[in-house]
Amino acid sequence: MKEPDNAMAYDSRGRAYGERGEYDKSIVDFSTAIEMDSTLAGPYNNRGVSYYKLSMLDEAIIDYNRAIELKPDVAMFYSNRALAYYHRDEYSQAIADFSTAIMLDPNDPEAYSYRGEVYAALGMIAKAETDFKATLSLNPADIIAYGNLAWLSKPSINPQQENHPQSNKYQAS
Repeated sequence: MKEPDNAMAYDSRGRAYGERGEYDKSIVDFSTAIEMDSTLAGPYNNRGVSYYKLSMLDEAIIDYNRAIELKPDVAMFYSNRALAYYHRDEYSQAIADFSTAIMLDPNDPEAYSYRGEVYAALGMIAKAETDFKATLSLNPADIIAYGNLAWLSKPSINPQQENHPQSNKYQAS
C-alpha cells in the first residue's frame, strides 16, 4: 500500500536523524518510508547516504542504484554512488558516475572536485588540474580545490581526501 504523505514524513525524520549523525535511526526511518512507497527515489538515496556514513558501501551502492533506476536524471544520486565507488577504490566507476553527474548538472563544483581527486589518485594530473580549475570557476571560495591544485605540484603528496567535509548529501523529498 502506498502512503506517500507518511513516507515523506519518515523520509524527513530520517534526514533529521542523519544530519545529527544518528545513522542507525535514519536507516530505520528511510526503510519505513520505502516500505510505505517504494516508488520514491529520495528515501533510497538517503538510506544510501546513511549506509555510506557507516562505511557500509555495498549497501549504499545498492540503494543508489535503486534511486537511479527510479530517477535517472538526478545528478546527486550519481555523485553519491561515485563517492562510494571512490572509497572502494573502484576509480573507473567513480569517474563514470561523476562524469554523468557533471553532464546532468554542469554547475555542480563538487562533482568536478571529486572527479579531480579520482584523477589525481590515478596519476592523471592534467585531468585533475582541469577539474580543480573547473571547481574554482564555479566556486572561487573552494579552499579544498586550491589545496588540491597545490598538492598536484608536489608528487610526494596524494590529494585524496579521506574524510572530505562535503561528502554525500541527503535529498529533500
